[in-house]
Amino acid sequence: MFGGTGVDKNLYTAKDWCQESYNNTNDEEIQRVMAEEIGNIYFLQDNFKDAKTWYTKAINTFSKKSDKAKFAHRIAEKYFDTKHYTTSAYWYKVAVDNGDKDDMFRLAYSLAERKRYKEAIKWYKKSNQYSKWNGTMGNLANVYIDTKEYKKAIYWFDKAVKNGNKNVYTNYGYAHDMVGNINQAIKWYKKGAIDNKNVDAMNNLGITYENKYDYKNAAYWYKKAIAAGHAKAKESLEKLYTNGYVSRY
Repeated sequence: MFGGTGVDKNLYTAKDWCQESYNNTNDEEIQRVMAEEIGNIYFLQDNFKDAKTWYTKAINTFSKKSDKAKFAHRIAEKYFDTKHYTTSAYWYKVAVDNGDKDDMFRLAYSLAERKRYKEAIKWYKKSNQYSKWNGTMGNLANVYIDTKEYKKAIYWFDKAVKNGNKNVYTNYGYAHDMVGNINQAIKWYKKGAIDNKNVDAMNNLGITYENKYDYKNAAYWYKKAIAAGHAKAKESLEKLYTNGYVSRY
């Protein structure tokens, strides 16, 4: 990889040297390495377009699918870590198409970040069939939240929780809230608020209790949300005071 001992640290000089080496050999392995190095240099320069061109040259010299998948995964990870989700989705798809089933999850995640929900759902489901990981179940449920398919979200949140996912309590409550399952919404909001210290769960509990005309509990949870830093809970609590629903003192 670029950056080894004895290599000129000036990126432009190194790129020229690698380009010359690439052009002056018919050895496929050397061309692959040089193409990878040039791609890395462009990547370090934040030139994603040219980095992709040279990475593609490198990947096209592999004959084994496992090699293509391994290299495509490495490229995808770089783009994923810098939140270039369109490009990461492209390379994760290359990796998946060449047999890397582990990358189905991050392919789905990248697609969801680009709001390509139909494709994200497809790949989350495929990933779930492969790994049965509760994180996949939770993320799939969250996509259904985004598409406002709350009953489907509840189905997958239920699976996620039963398989040990403790991070979805608040959104699980929200999905129940959206279909009118108020008691279930309160149950999961409370778990989100208490177990996860989730400030949105605290505020949502305040809203839910206020809608039930249970102003004492509404005020209690608004105060919790305020203490945890929720921006709008203070305004909601103030309205309870102003309307005389609870005492300020």
